Amino acid sequence: MLEGVFVALLAYEIPQGQILAALLAYRALYYLLPLIAATLSFAATELRARKSRNKGNVAVQQK
Repeated sequence: MLEGVFVALLAYEIPQGQILAALLAYRALYYLLPLIAATLSFAATELRARKSRNKGNVAVQQK
């Protein structure tokens, strides 16, 4: 719906192809950037948890 409003209002000033390309790029960044940031944060948290679990296992095995 929002895209339709942009296309209707800006169609006289900017070619429709450029408007749609800009809207698609915006939507891609709007959805993909948070997904990438969350994936990296989750991976970092999991790696830290795995390392701390491995440190505990090594200490138990050495006794």
